[in-house]
Amino acid sequence: MEKAFLKYIYRRHCKFDEHSEVVNEIEKTVQSIVDKVLARVAKKTPVLEISKTVSGGSFYEQTKVGAPDEFDYMVIVQLLSLPGTVKLEEGCTPWYKKIHITSDADKYKDYLESEDKLSNELLTRKFWGSLLVQCQNEVISETFKYGTIRTKGCKSRKLLLEYIKHERVETLEVNYDENQVSDSKELVHLPYMEIGVDLMIAIDYPNIADVFSQEGFPSEWSDLVREKGCQLVAKSCQSLNPCSTCWHVSLATSESSLMREMDAKHKKCYQVLKYLMIREVSFPGKCANLSSYMLKNAFMFHVYGKTNCSKDEQSCIYAVLDYIAYNFRQGKMPCFLSRNIDTWGPVLKFPALATRSGRYPNTFLDEGTLGIEWYAVCWLELWCRVVLKVQSLLREVKTHDDQAIQEQFYMMKESMVLLIECYCKHTNFIQMPADSKDCKLPTSISETEMNTHFIRYFKRLQELFDVKLGNLVSEEIYTITSSN
Repeated sequence: MEKAFLKYIYRRHCKFDEHSEVVNEIEKTVQSIVDKVLARVAKKTPVLEISKTVSGGSFYEQTKVGAPDEFDYMVIVQLLSLPGTVKLEEGCTPWYKKIHITSDADKYKDYLESEDKLSNELLTRKFWGSLLVQCQNEVISETFKYGTIRTKGCKSRKLLLEYIKHERVETLEVNYDENQVSDSKELVHLPYMEIGVDLMIAIDYPNIADVFSQEGFPSEWSDLVREKGCQLVAKSCQSLNPCSTCWHVSLATSESSLMREMDAKHKKCYQVLKYLMIREVSFPGKCANLSSYMLKNAFMFHVYGKTNCSKDEQSCIYAVLDYIAYNFRQGKMPCFLSRNIDTWGPVLKFPALATRSGRYPNTFLDEGTLGIEWYAVCWLELWCRVVLKVQSLLREVKTHDDQAIQEQFYMMKESMVLLIECYCKHTNFIQMPADSKDCKLPTSISETEMNTHFIRYFKRLQELFDVKLGNLVSEEIYTITSSN
């Protein structure tokens, strides 16, 4: 991979070409409108009064790829965050808790489920229902120097805003650095943009010291978590039978701090890889696949590991890719601050590759000999091969046209979207706890054995999903699976 290619991708696709003053005004206006919307919701539904919003996500971590069209906030419910209001008990899986309300419980009686536990789903449904009504009844609009931002509606539990540039704006003086390509002056050129705002209902953790005793928490980061705080967020547990009375113990504020404090070199590497290889897909639940959250955790391990990184940008990128590929083959992808669970959660989900005529008929594996764990092994191997394909494409930069390489990355991301969409439509899933003693993933596998099983799996996957996925693997593997 040539340094010029890395620099080109960053300049052309990762760095948003708009004046920082405009971006700052957009951010401040978005925050102001969110505060106004939440205040109006709380006025009609007092149990949803918000004490504060906590910013997060790639924009605030300074790793956003492209325009400032996505913002993420945790919204802290005031009543539930008061001292002595809630009591916690262990949830279904690690890093999840169940909540009992010990003060003003009658105010939340409509949002309780089994044994008077607070339901994250009922409260979330009420929140988004109220927010939708608010958006339908009133458009909240704010005008600033360069344009207007106003509420547009809600979709898939996301607040939608729209930015409209003023027809005439003054010319802004810009001091460009080496990563920008333009004249010395530019007009505010962004004419229109839809902005998506993710709002996550959350509660301040009642006793942060409890978090430090959680299994998998690295004690060297206690001071950071104590400073940044911890929340319980309305996210159902990732157990074999998910319930809606579990709340996730979130260390997102500390993760965001680590990403913000990351040096410019590694932020640049993260953004380039995120652009080249990640295509987020919204789907219910979780499964092992390439996601920006996985990539973020890989970079945190790389940057904040026991040895400080002093490598150049290309070496850093290859090191992170090696880490991800290796961990896929080990069946583990730990979170940086909760290392006893993986980025896809405590449960591993993967397609069974079975027909509807029975539980596992017409499968490619002899389950009596190998066990269903091999479905998981091959699914994880598929994503490992995707990462290896990324490495291969980057190494071809010296001998191939940059545009041709970019096209291959584009096709790869589109195939990833297609694969996940097929996965979501496929009804024959297998799932198992990632640390299950009864379903331990085999890891000491010879290359010959892995290739044999993977080729059969990949061929069957394409047949069952009725798709071509050649852009995800090496040409050699795809040729073999297509010819047999």
